[in-house]
Amino acid sequence: MKNTAKFVFFKNCVINDFNNTIFFETNTDRDTYFDTYFESYTSNTAYNYIRDKSEISVSHNFYDMQLCNYGYLVESKNNERIYFRVIGVEYENDFTTRVAFAFDFIMTYNSGNQLLNNIGNAQIDRRHVKLSSNQVLCQSIMNSGDIINRDTVFSVATHTHLFKEFTIVFTTSVQLESQWGNSERPKMPVSKGATYDKTTSPQNIYQCSEDNFHALMNAMKDYPWIAQNITSVIKCPTEIFDSSQMTPVHVNDGGSPMVNRFDNGGYSPNYQIDDLKFSKNDILSLFNIPKSEMHNLRAPYFYVEMTNWQGAPTPIFFEKLDWSLADDDKSFLSFNVQTQLGFENKIKLYPINYLANNDNASDGVGRGDHLITSNEFSGFDTVPVLIDNYKLSMSKSAYTRELSNSRQLTSQVRNVALGTSNNNSIQDRVSDAYSLIQNYGSKNMVKMGMNVVNGLQNEHQYYQQQQAQFNDMKIQTPSVTSQTNNNTFEIANNTFGITLKFKAINQTDYQSVAQYYKNFGYAYPLMGKVTKPTTHTIMDYLQVTPLKFYDNRLSSEMINVVSLLLQTGIKFWHVNNTGTNVFNQNLDNNKEI
Repeated sequence: MKNTAKFVFFKNCVINDFNNTIFFETNTDRDTYFDTYFESYTSNTAYNYIRDKSEISVSHNFYDMQLCNYGYLVESKNNERIYFRVIGVEYENDFTTRVAFAFDFIMTYNSGNQLLNNIGNAQIDRRHVKLSSNQVLCQSIMNSGDIINRDTVFSVATHTHLFKEFTIVFTTSVQLESQWGNSERPKMPVSKGATYDKTTSPQNIYQCSEDNFHALMNAMKDYPWIAQNITSVIKCPTEIFDSSQMTPVHVNDGGSPMVNRFDNGGYSPNYQIDDLKFSKNDILSLFNIPKSEMHNLRAPYFYVEMTNWQGAPTPIFFEKLDWSLADDDKSFLSFNVQTQLGFENKIKLYPINYLANNDNASDGVGRGDHLITSNEFSGFDTVPVLIDNYKLSMSKSAYTRELSNSRQLTSQVRNVALGTSNNNSIQDRVSDAYSLIQNYGSKNMVKMGMNVVNGLQNEHQYYQQQQAQFNDMKIQTPSVTSQTNNNTFEIANNTFGITLKFKAINQTDYQSVAQYYKNFGYAYPLMGKVTKPTTHTIMDYLQVTPLKFYDNRLSSEMINVVSLLLQTGIKFWHVNNTGTNVFNQNLDNNKEI
């Protein structure tokens, strides 16, 4: 028995290419759709049809057949519809028209995804997927490099953490809490040193408020031999200090003010910044991105610039953060402060868990590129110290002057006569007595008197010269230690700290980007089965390279045709009760199911 076929042609069907098709769950749904919405012409002839030939002559006029662009045939052998697209209409005579057609194997054989299910293995190049239920897949897509270049980037929001309160940290080679003596009998209590942040130094480290430092400098004005041993004075943010790692002490053995001495073996604090914590939901809201478009939260469309206004900003990319966190977890974008204080003063601020990629913290080292992607504060302002050189000179010569003065006539007489008024020993009294006899004694009373007069004159000249030296010393210019002003501008203008600039392309550009992905899905290399194209409400895009494809309903040539179509990409549209205009649906509304 010959295999004959009856042809049905649809007029003005919406399907006019092979890269846009309609997905149906069953053949019945498919057939009902075409029979319902499109006017048809059924040939009266049962054609003796051979599949290799894609042309027939129909008994219908040319002008009507020009409107026919789609159809199906039913073979007598199996009574199944085989859909095709009309690709050419040729006039033969007033009653006959030559029609050329090409089979639509996707429409014919893929109801319920039957055809695609027979692709045993495929290289999936692009497609729509349900991203909200697969965070790993979402991050993979965000890092795929499938980017539409847009250069119109603007700052849409700014968040800052400013260092507004400051304290003074300084090092000394003296022990400030010990006695300082006075200008006549100065004392120099040498520092005991300390190890802080694993750095060892013979110096002591102290901290105090700015007000207390002014009070300390005022207290030291009469003790320049102590002040000269302050080796560094740094102005640092108050928040980076941990009072539990310091001991309050009074200066000058109980005097004022109080300062904090860094404890030996102490550590600087590391802490998170509470006012710079953002969840995924926070970021989406900030950029006004719906959750269904969360995969677009990537550079160059959206990113953050971190800056301390002291160098080039550091970019932070959302796609490099930890996407395994819950949507409302404030740790999604958060920052840590790591510090070193005392002998070196440094702050590094960095995003937590950035570029971690399953990295685990160990031995105090954070996950990911925690210090590589950081902003550093190290050039803090130094505060000068003023030294009274007159008082310093007086203190430096105090014991020499005391000795010289003690050798003068009146001092020797006083020591012999009055004893230990200056804590002089018996030996000193004996020595002074012997010196008086040697220098001024004589059996001749007149000569002795002259010796004493000469001695008193010499003593007077000595004290005159000494006083002249003191007066010269009084007009010595005070010494001022060096001062650097690295952050004064930022402090004055309320920008000293860390600033996050949230960057985004303009809304027009973003809409074009969003439309691109709604039209063509997402690029991500994936091997495996071709799942049903029903992940989105309006349309699913699919572009794959079949590596193993077998379907007993199709010849090898037909399989090759389907493979080529899949490699170029196919849009599977959903009817959604739209009637005839399936392809007229607005893809701006193409969302995950």
